[in-house]
Amino acid sequence: MSLALSAHQNFEKSRNAMILSQLAPSGVRDERVLAAYQAIPREIFVPHALQGVAYVDEDIPLERGRCLLAPLVHGRMVEAAAIEPEDKVLDIGGATGYSAAVLSCLARSVVALDQDTDFLKSAQSDWTSLGLTSISPVVGPHIWGAAGQGPFDVIFINGAVPRVPEALADQLAAGGRLVCLLVPDGDLVGALVCFTKLANGQIVHQVVADAVNRDYLAGFEPPAGFTL
Repeated sequence: MSLALSAHQNFEKSRNAMILSQLAPSGVRDERVLAAYQAIPREIFVPHALQGVAYVDEDIPLERGRCLLAPLVHGRMVEAAAIEPEDKVLDIGGATGYSAAVLSCLARSVVALDQDTDFLKSAQSDWTSLGLTSISPVVGPHIWGAAGQGPFDVIFINGAVPRVPEALADQLAAGGRLVCLLVPDGDLVGALVCFTKLANGQIVHQVVADAVNRDYLAGFEPPAGFTL
């Protein structure tokens, strides 16, 4: 057996274990969501030196203070977003592109916004290698969103924010959901929160789960927005 084949099989076993031992027992039960995680090889979206821990349930540190969210945190967020096959999704701050890859298995199209050009270039290469054609990369500040590409049925923020900027709420379609890790300034514990825009424009929220405090996603030191 070649080393390459052995490594592939080991990653496949780790991916199966992530689904069966981390995601499914902890509330991620939507079959479409689990199939998306099965379809996307997480290891190619992490630095080579860290591929051996790609499926460990911890955030993976990246360059320039960024990180790839732990599988269970990301999985719960995806489940909460309730993505439908015809949805248009804005994925903010996905860095290496793993998040957009997973979301592309669930939605009609994904706009992947990142303020780091180098991350986006690398992500594009990996998306191409996997034959993912429904992801559109956009370079720009995370906090601004991608108004010219909206409105969006789902906005997915890959990290903690102290509040949700009104500019992002404005980019939600009626019935749209925004999912994030909300950690108000000074709080030790945050929450996984799903905000929904009603037909009348009102924003309501649901706390899905507690979330361990973590660094804010790059660029999210927002002006006035809404908080819990």
